[in-house]
Amino acid sequence: MAKTDKVDNVPAPGLEESRLGNSILIKGQISGSEPIFIGGRIQGSISIPAARVTIGKEAQVAANVTAREVVVLGSLLGNLNVSDRVHVHGEGTCVGDITAQRLSVDDGALLKGTVALQGSSGSIAAAKAASQHAG
Repeated sequence: MAKTDKVDNVPAPGLEESRLGNSILIKGQISGSEPIFIGGRIQGSISIPAARVTIGKEAQVAANVTAREVVVLGSLLGNLNVSDRVHVHGEGTCVGDITAQRLSVDDGALLKGTVALQGSSGSIAAAKAASQHAG
């Protein structure tokens, strides 16, 4: 069984995960290639296309996010472009449009926006083009 962080009930951070604590405020762009745990406030954009972004329980994020996986325990206002999975926990809030392969939303979570789920080999652009030609 994987070790979990008792506060957030998500996998405990490994040596490669970056953590932004609850007192951190960042205005601007965050980019990188390793998993990141956000506990504070972010305003801007987050681009971690090959890894997981975790929005902690106390976090307040107002940003568009590009990642492989996004876990929302706190508050996220912005669009998500995720190559694999989005998971909004029961105490999480996600307001914005989501594009992903998989989406899970726990009871009690708030989700507001549009959702576009694509298959592993699917293309949202192709689906949008097809729908425009059909109309």
